[in-house]
Amino acid sequence: MKPPSQAAITKALGILLDSIQEENGLSFTLSCTYPLNIIIPLDQRGSNVDALRVAKSSLEKEANDLIFRIQVRPNAATPTYRIPPEVFEMIFKMTSGSDGDTKPQNLQKLMGVCRH
Repeated sequence: MKPPSQAAITKALGILLDSIQEENGLSFTLSCTYPLNIIIPLDQRGSNVDALRVAKSSLEKEANDLIFRIQVRPNAATPTYRIPPEVFEMIFKMTSGSDGDTKPQNLQKLMGVCRH
C-alpha cells in the first residue's frame, strides 16, 4: 500500500491549519510547499502548538474510528446486515417450548451464531 503523496499531505495540512487558525482566532503564515513552513508570532507559539496537538489527536481518533468501522462492519452495506426485530421475534418463538419457556439447549444453539 502506497502512502499518500507529499502534495496530498501538504494540501490536507493546509486545510487543517486554515481551520485551526479560523476556529481559534490564531494568526500564522503557512507555505503550502514541501516541506511545510509555518511562521507564527512568538506570543502565539504556545496557543498554536496546543491547537495543533488537539487537531492531531482529533485526526488520530477519527482515523482509528474509521479503521474500526471498516474492520468490524465489512458487510454493513448488505441488506442482511440488520435483521428486523420481527424476524428475531420469530426466531425466539421457534426456539421456545409450547409453554413459552425457552429451553436452555435451544438458547445455546442460538448463541452459537452470535459473534458477540
